[in-house]
Amino acid sequence: MSSKLFVKAFFPFSLIIFFLLPGFNYYIDQWRVLHKDYEHQYKEIEPNKNYLKMSYLLEHKKQYNSIAFGSSRLGNMDLEKYYPNMYNMTYSFGHIKTHLENLKILLSHNVPIDEILLGVDDFYIFKNPDDFNNDYLRKSYPTNLSEIFEFYKFYLFKKPQKRDIDLFLGLYPMENSLYITKPNNMEKHTKIALELSSDKLHTQKMVSNDIFKMQQYISQYRVDDVIEEIRQFKMLCDEKNIKLTIFFNPTYFVSYLKYNQEKIHDFKKELSNISKFHDFYILSDYTLDENNWFDPIHFTPTIGNDILKSIKDNTHLVDQNSIDSYINESSHFIKKILNKKYPMFELSPTIDLSKLKGEKVDFTKLKGKAFIKNENIFYTTNVIISLDIDSLSKDKLNVVIDEKEAFSLKINQGSNIINFTIDVKNLNKGIYLVGKEDSILSSVTIYYQQE
Repeated sequence: MSSKLFVKAFFPFSLIIFFLLPGFNYYIDQWRVLHKDYEHQYKEIEPNKNYLKMSYLLEHKKQYNSIAFGSSRLGNMDLEKYYPNMYNMTYSFGHIKTHLENLKILLSHNVPIDEILLGVDDFYIFKNPDDFNNDYLRKSYPTNLSEIFEFYKFYLFKKPQKRDIDLFLGLYPMENSLYITKPNNMEKHTKIALELSSDKLHTQKMVSNDIFKMQQYISQYRVDDVIEEIRQFKMLCDEKNIKLTIFFNPTYFVSYLKYNQEKIHDFKKELSNISKFHDFYILSDYTLDENNWFDPIHFTPTIGNDILKSIKDNTHLVDQNSIDSYINESSHFIKKILNKKYPMFELSPTIDLSKLKGEKVDFTKLKGKAFIKNENIFYTTNVIISLDIDSLSKDKLNVVIDEKEAFSLKINQGSNIINFTIDVKNLNKGIYLVGKEDSILSSVTIYYQQE
C-alpha cells in the first residue's frame, strides 16, 4: 500500500474509531458512572462506588445527617443499629485523602452533616492515593469543568479489553444492587459469614492470601502526609461543628504480624496528638479466630457490630497519654499465638518478640543448605525462627520439611532478619534451609512461650 493511500485510509478509519469508541464505552458502562446507575451492577464487577455514592448524596442532601467514611471494611458494619440516619460511604481502598476531598465537596454543596465516623486503615501510610486518578474503579467525583471533561474523557475513550467485549456480548448479566441506595444493608454480608464455618480450607486461605504480597515488602511510607490529611479533616469538622469519631480498623493476626508495626506505632502516636481515637488495630482474641474474618483484612458483621458497640462504650478509646501502654499491651498477646495451630507464615522483623523466650541455637552448614534442629521444646504448639542472613544478591530461601519444600522466603541484597513460624514437631525432627551459596546465615534464634 502506498503512503498516500495509507494516509487516505487512516484518517477516515481514525474518525470512525473516534466516534464509535465513546458509544461503545457508554453502552457497556462497566463501572456504571456514565449512566449514574445507582441500582444495578454487572455480576461480579464492582461499580465505582466512590463516584456513585458522592453523586447520590448530592442528589439526596436531606436524606441523611451523618456519614461514615472508610474503606470496604466499613461495609461489614450494621450502622443502622447504632446510627440510624448515617450514610455508609464505604468503598474498596477508601483513602483519607479522598475522604477529605469528598467532605469538602459535600460541605460546599451545603449537605447538612452533624456527625462523622472516620475509619482509619493501615494501608493509609503506604498507599499513594494519587494512584486512584488512573483507576476506573475508584476515580473521584469531579468538581469543576476541567475535571468533568477529564473524567468523561477517561471513561469514554478507554481502550477496550477482553472484559469490555464480554460485557458487550452479554456474558456478564446485570443484577440489582443496594450498594448505593441502601449501603447499610447487611443481608448479603451476614449470609456469607454464616458459610465460613463449613469451609474446611478457610484457615489455609487466610494464611496464604495474596493480600499479604501487598504489605509484606513495602519500603516507602507516607506517615507525615496521612497525619496532615487527618489533621485537615478534623479541622474542617471542628470548623463546621461536626462531631467526629475516629477509629482504627482491626486486621487478622497474620496480617498484623506481617506488617511493619514500628511504622504503625509511629503513626498511632502522631494520630493521638491530633485526636483521641478508638484503637482496634491490636492483637486480641477476635483477631485470632479465622471465623471472624472473610479474608485477612475484612472482618465479619459480628466484629463490625462489636466495634460499633465498643465505640459507644469507649472501651478502646486511647489518647496521647495512654497510647504507649496500649501498644505495649498488644505485644503481650503474641504468647497466645504460639499455642494456636495454623500453617506456617512469615512475620515482619519489626514485631516485638521480647515477651517470648529467645535462644540462639546451633545449626549445621552444608553447601547451599543449613540444617536446624531442636528437641528441647515441648510446651508450645509453634515457635518462631529468626534468621540473620547476609546476601550478596537477591535470593529465595526454601524451607524443606520431610524432604518437601514447605515454604519460600524472600531474601534481599545485604543484611536480612527473617522471622517465620513453624510447628514445634517439625523443629524437633529438623528442617533444611536451601538457598544460594552467596547467602550467609550468621545466626538462628528460636522464640517460644516460656513454661
